[in-house]
Amino acid sequence: MFGLLIFPFSVKCVHVAHQVATLQQSVTLLQKDKEYLHRQNMELSVRCAHQEDRIDRLQVQLEDAKKARENTYEKYVASRDYYKSEYENKLREELENIRLRTSQEIENLQRTSREMYERENRNLREARDNAVLEKDRAVTAERDAQSRYDQLLE
Repeated sequence: MFGLLIFPFSVKCVHVAHQVATLQQSVTLLQKDKEYLHRQNMELSVRCAHQEDRIDRLQVQLEDAKKARENTYEKYVASRDYYKSEYENKLREELENIRLRTSQEIENLQRTSREMYERENRNLREARDNAVLEKDRAVTAERDAQSRYDQLLE
């Protein structure tokens, strides 16, 4: 009876010892898995932190780029407005110069025309006066000739 009891106890003991060994091996494997996963987690946490830092830097760069773009656009608008107003001023100035030159040319033409008409009128008056004097001389000469003729006839 004791022999029978020992054997099952020994088998049971061996079986329990085997289970204990298997469980210890499982615990060891689980500890190694835990350590591996812990290392992986730490590695990923570090990578995640690096990526978050990179995202923060890129966000700052993006904001800087947006500000730079806005500043550049404002400079472009200011420059465009400046050159537009400068162009308009030059155009206005050129138009004013053209208007002044045109006015001067018109005045010169009017003055020249007036002088020409006055000169022509003066010449015509002189010609009329000369013609009247010539007529008067001719009339006087005719009278003189008539009077001499009449005297000769008498």
